[in-house]
Amino acid sequence: MLAAIAVSYGAHASYAATLKTQGQREPSETIADLQAKYAAYATTGQKIRVIVVPGHEAGRGGADFADVHESDLVLPIAHALTTMLASDPHFEVLETRTAAGWNEPFSSYFQSGMKAIKKFVDANKRAESQALRHGTIETNEDNVAHNAAPDDVAYRLFGITKWGDENGADLAIHVHLNDAPNHGINAPGIYTGFAIYVPDHQFSNGEASMAFGNAIAARFGAYHATSTFPGEAAGVIEDQELIALGAHDTASFPSVLIEYGYIYEPQLWHPQARTIASTDYAYETYLGIRDALGAPLASKYGTNILPYPFTGTPPAATSSPDAYALQTALHRLGYYPPAGKSFSDCPVSGLMGPCTTDALKAFQKAQKLEQTGGLGPQTRAALKRLLP
Repeated sequence: MLAAIAVSYGAHASYAATLKTQGQREPSETIADLQAKYAAYATTGQKIRVIVVPGHEAGRGGADFADVHESDLVLPIAHALTTMLASDPHFEVLETRTAAGWNEPFSSYFQSGMKAIKKFVDANKRAESQALRHGTIETNEDNVAHNAAPDDVAYRLFGITKWGDENGADLAIHVHLNDAPNHGINAPGIYTGFAIYVPDHQFSNGEASMAFGNAIAARFGAYHATSTFPGEAAGVIEDQELIALGAHDTASFPSVLIEYGYIYEPQLWHPQARTIASTDYAYETYLGIRDALGAPLASKYGTNILPYPFTGTPPAATSSPDAYALQTALHRLGYYPPAGKSFSDCPVSGLMGPCTTDALKAFQKAQKLEQTGGLGPQTRAALKRLLP
């Protein structure tokens, strides 16, 4: 996993107890605390404060493929998620940046508070080193390798955490796309699927972060495969080194980093399918957040793609919204991926091919229609009848 940013030094583990005795901050709220806060909104008016962080910085860092950049592609996912959360009165949402740069209050915070941010990081490093020397914590030897961050980028990421600690943040969602080594700038890699990173269970925000990570993975995994990259197959992975999650146990609130897929997957780099995929990803994330807070949202299909106004057979040469919706619909009805295949073999990619054709034929056979493998009028009518 190469797209997200990690600290570049040593092994890391929790030292929440040390920090608490030094009076630097209190440990994270538990998931039960956050569920109670959400449930009590009508009485207290207290909202769940969420920071949505589009991965990397405008024009700098992240994965690249062909003519697209991770820092650009994550923006529509992050913005759609922000919009969905903001439409729910239980949430107060801050999105950290746009394509133009940092939003307030983060822009001013980085300019005026960088010296304090550096002191904050140094203090947490020292406390962590002390805990390691005393043997009161354990090192996670199974961390997946991450890219190291330039110092200024790393401090701004730590700065988001510090701001959240100081301003009562309840949750941070970091929106990323994955990448893998050993493929050309115009040649797709061999890995596919999503991965969700959460802090190590020893960190003070580990328990609540895992609850959010598991809930989001359950929603996302209903329509998408977990990553095939070694170490990511579980879908939800604990990590001690990712700055976004609170490396050195810096975060007093749960944080989740979502790698929604690999940047070279067709639904992400083909502009025709990207919009529908981005909205779908954001919606499934929103459902997962609500699930973790004990307030599941009634959703007939678990995706906002369905029902879909199918109008014709999608193009075969490029990833398209129609094909993405068709694969989603066929999966909902139990035909996609086709028999003998998995989501890793046949992802919801928006790309027509043998997987979709075989699934359509199986659906047509079950509906006693001519098995053309195409999306003709009778097949469209059957889909609309079964997915009203």
